[in-house]
Amino acid sequence: MTPSKYLDQLKAKIGVESDYALAKSLDVRPGHMPELRNGIRALSPYLCTKIAIGLGLDPTSVIADIEEQREKNAKRKEFWRSLRRNSATGASFGKRSIL
Repeated sequence: MTPSKYLDQLKAKIGVESDYALAKSLDVRPGHMPELRNGIRALSPYLCTKIAIGLGLDPTSVIADIEEQREKNAKRKEFWRSLRRNSATGASFGKRSIL
């Protein structure tokens, strides 16, 4: 899911109508919201975690989703994809090394 979609879902969930109010609830400068929405400014692990908690999602899954979208390196992108899939299903990596 894109950063903008996460933010929209959180706005709906917490019942705020403006990005200004959402920024205040996330402790983000309101001027940063357009940059967060458009991927100019990355959602930090801190913000991903706050968003995940607000949406009732696993923070690891949200962090991995956002990092996968940003990553250019194919090997690292696959790492994030694998982490996201495993955290979403509650599965463990087992004997397979992710390092």
